[in-house]
This record gives sequence, C-alpha cells and structure tokens, in this order.
Amino acid sequence: MNQPIKTPEEFYQDYAALFVPTNTGYGELKSMTKKLNAIFEKAWAINFEETAKLIAAWVLGTKENRGLENRVAYDTYIQQHVETTSYIDSMKSNPNFSKTMLARLLIDDFKNSFELDIKILANLVCIDRLIHGQDYSLESLYFESAGSLINRLRQSQTDWSFIINALDKKLETLHPT
Repeated sequence: MNQPIKTPEEFYQDYAALFVPTNTGYGELKSMTKKLNAIFEKAWAINFEETAKLIAAWVLGTKENRGLENRVAYDTYIQQHVETTSYIDSMKSNPNFSKTMLARLLIDDFKNSFELDIKILANLVCIDRLIHGQDYSLESLYFESAGSLINRLRQSQTDWSFIINALDKKLETLHPT
C-alpha cells in the first residue's frame, strides 16, 4: 500500500528521483534512438518522399490538414511540465503548499504527456504501414485510441517493442501495482 505524502520535501525527493540520470536511462534513450533511426532509414529506402512527408507532418501537419501537427501538443507538454517542476521546486521552501494545486498540475502534466504520446504513435503506425506496403491515413489514425495504436505496432513484423515497453514502463512508474 502506498504511504501518503508527509512533507513537501519527501514528495520532491520522490519526484526528483524519477529524473536522475540513472533512472531516466540515457543509455536506453540512446538505444531507442538508434532503433527508431534504423526504422526510419528502412522507410526512407522504400519511399523517400512519403517518409519525409510523414516525418515533416509531426511538426507541420499534412498538406491536406495542417491540424495534424504535433508541435502544439509538444509545446503544451513542455510548458506544463516546466510549470509542474517549478511548483515542486518551490515546495521545498513552502511548507504550506497546496496539495490540490499539486494534484491538478500532475494530472495536467500526465494528460499532456499522454496526448503527445498518442500523436507520436499515429505517426509511427503510418511509418510502419509504409514499410510493409499497407495503406494508411494519418488523419484516421490520429483519432484512434492509444490502445488501438499500440496494438497495431504490436502486430507489426517490425520490432516496436522498445517503444511499447517504454510506454508500459512510463505507465507503471505513474501507477505501480
């Protein structure tokens, strides 16, 4: 059973411990980046133009729908995360911090992170379908659930386990069993 937060300092220590270099897994991040680049290179070799469009869509949206960009979601997440981190930093010197405000900030932080993850997954499913010669529509995938997108990657012949496992690990960290 989880113990309640007793002081701002204890909470800060737990939260900060999630982001120390040994926990964030810089080696794991480097490995994931290499694997992702290998997949992008495979897609690039199959269809350079479509791969470039899919990667550019992450920032620009598509020619047909500029609203499919992820930059706003990324900026929103970063802004929210900085606000959450700043509030947590201020807890160290403020013994009367608001647990309600902290809860709201953490929920918003998770919500924005999850929304960004879903949008990234839609782009990755499109890359996967391109590699395997399957039809895809970023616009239709963009509105699928995270579970549906993850299942699409699980069923692929391409090994996406490094992405799926990272998402599972992120959820386990936020909600340990």
